[in-house]
Amino acid sequence: MNELTNEILTNWVGPLVLAAIAVFALIFLKDRAWMKLISFVGIAAVVAVLVYGGSALFGPEGSLTQTGEYVAGTIGSDGAPSK
Repeated sequence: MNELTNEILTNWVGPLVLAAIAVFALIFLKDRAWMKLISFVGIAAVVAVLVYGGSALFGPEGSLTQTGEYVAGTIGSDGAPSK
């Protein structure tokens, strides 16, 4: 299942996201809507990080998952990590 997810992300979703970002950025550039372009690029960067780095952040060995487990372990104890 993990291989299928990686295949779909790298071969389909990733290029579609980049193509959509490029099309919308060109539309904003054509209309000279600079503030809309800047805000769109910021939002697009967040979406790209979630698309390309989602498993690294939220997967079983992801950094945010491990941080959440650590915090949850310290909440139920006397302040020392449960590991």
